[in-house]
Amino acid sequence: MNSIEVRNIEPAEADAYLAFARRCYGAGAYQGSRAWLRWQYEDNPYSRGLKDLWIARSGADIVGCFHLLRLTWRTSQGTFKVASFNNLMVEEKHRGGLGVRLIRKALAAEKIALLAGSTPQADAIYARLGCADLGCQWLWKMVSIANILMPTRHQGKATGAAPAGSGAELGPPWREYRSYATESPGDQAIDEVLHLHEKSAGWVQWDRAGFRWRYFHPGGPKTNLVRVELNSRLAGYAVVSPFQRRRIPCAGLLEFQAENPMAADALLRATEACCKRSGAALGLVATTDPHVVSCLRRARWRNRRNPPGCRIHQSRELAAVVAPPLLGGAWDFGFSF
Repeated sequence: MNSIEVRNIEPAEADAYLAFARRCYGAGAYQGSRAWLRWQYEDNPYSRGLKDLWIARSGADIVGCFHLLRLTWRTSQGTFKVASFNNLMVEEKHRGGLGVRLIRKALAAEKIALLAGSTPQADAIYARLGCADLGCQWLWKMVSIANILMPTRHQGKATGAAPAGSGAELGPPWREYRSYATESPGDQAIDEVLHLHEKSAGWVQWDRAGFRWRYFHPGGPKTNLVRVELNSRLAGYAVVSPFQRRRIPCAGLLEFQAENPMAADALLRATEACCKRSGAALGLVATTDPHVVSCLRRARWRNRRNPPGCRIHQSRELAAVVAPPLLGGAWDFGFSF
């Protein structure tokens, strides 16, 4: 075990990592995709490049890894580049402590880190290392039984005129709110979203380039931007990402922001319609935001039993950090390539 080196990857080792990933995650897994590797590390404007990836190396072979998605957060202690760790993997014959070495080494290099979506075993390790539980709630709703019985991928037709770059209208207005969805929003639509986001206690300090990279990059996960408007003014937005879970078509809610409770209810109706239109049967949300939880429960979303862990690590030099409200876009919740 001690002969195994744990460190950041070197760019020249990318091929060795991809060979390891295809062995351990599976030949068709996104973790073994060069396009995903480029998107997460090289194209990410918040990343330090491929060297953000942690590996364990034994001789000529990579035998373990720990990935991270780096974003800029606004917290009670200021603004930080925060690593959201994910996809911890150790080759089976080298298990028995190497995973913990990877975790310890990676966390020691970060002032603040998010550890979300973890298995019970990994969550127990994070707890022993002093990572605080964020009380994340994982909720779900069956949005379309038909999409299980007859799986489909359709975008539907616009039912009315839409603002430039906003996308197709999702249906008739609801209490004067009009809703739209698009996979390729224009700059004006993104700028309006970011203006609304800046008014919130939001968790990521987005700019246009970062928001477009995270959600609408051609090499990244597939997503839809859902907008609700009142009198042609943006009143709320959401980001929805379709993916497969145990062969069931799902959609993950990655962002959800509205100016008031009524706008939130209109936005959730539009979001569920977008989930159905994208072919999803289940809608899934992971969040620490009580306002989002309240809105979801009004619409009969249910808490998941035995949810994954969600913890935050911070270095001892910092005072206690109050994490901002989180949604799945803060980590890899909802990937679909």
